[in-house]
Amino acid sequence: MDLPFYVSNYENSSTGDYLFGVVGKIIMISQRFERYVKSLEALLNLKSNSLDYDQQMQQTAEKIFRKTLNNNMKDIKTIINSNSIIIDVFLEKLKKAREARNYFAHECSLKLDATNNSVFEDIDKLDELLDDYKSKVNDILVAEQIVVVVIALMTHEDYTPNKDILDHVIEWIFDDKKR
Repeated sequence: MDLPFYVSNYENSSTGDYLFGVVGKIIMISQRFERYVKSLEALLNLKSNSLDYDQQMQQTAEKIFRKTLNNNMKDIKTIINSNSIIIDVFLEKLKKAREARNYFAHECSLKLDATNNSVFEDIDKLDELLDDYKSKVNDILVAEQIVVVVIALMTHEDYTPNKDILDHVIEWIFDDKKR
């Protein structure tokens, strides 16, 4: 029987510390995206029901925040389709972001464990891995921006999406100076 990965495979190294720091930041971004999706579903439910606002908010929040991200997105799709609010492009961006989020939440660390340190020793493998991570993170950030814009429109908040924000977050996550 093999020892758990954290006992047998990893030494403290600048590459390992960098990579696990990147993964930790990505998981934080992924969880933030999930909260925005849950908030959007709550708003869509509030706009489509007729209960007292406070009562509605309490009931809706309790229900929505217990569900999985996938179920949140299915319900958003149902609400959107029934109200003809948003087109398929939006739903496809959400789907790609969910798949990326699920990769980081459920598969990423297992795949790192399966590399048997090869990604830590081969700079080309590390660069390839980081490029894949960047692509997935970009999917999450783009969908997050779309969700935030929809929320802002629904709540009459001022918000202007900015490509620089995406670039800044990518730079923060993948700061090469720390590698």
